[in-house]
Amino acid sequence: MAYLEGKEPESGDLKDLIDHWVQVIDRRVQDVDQGMGGAAEGAGPAEMLDSAPEPTRRTRPAVDAG
Repeated sequence: MAYLEGKEPESGDLKDLIDHWVQVIDRRVQDVDQGMGGAAEGAGPAEMLDSAPEPTRRTRPAVDAG
């Protein structure tokens, strides 16, 4: 808020603002994760990547040269 008023912010104000938005973003990510089926509780990012399905390979249809 200090920036909006043209004042230099207190370091505590800036930290509080950052902490607030980190919490907001974290909740949003959790909501999206839940909507996509969610990861196993307690799973770390590396574990989630290991359990991701393999992408399917696309093949081109054969062209009849005859």
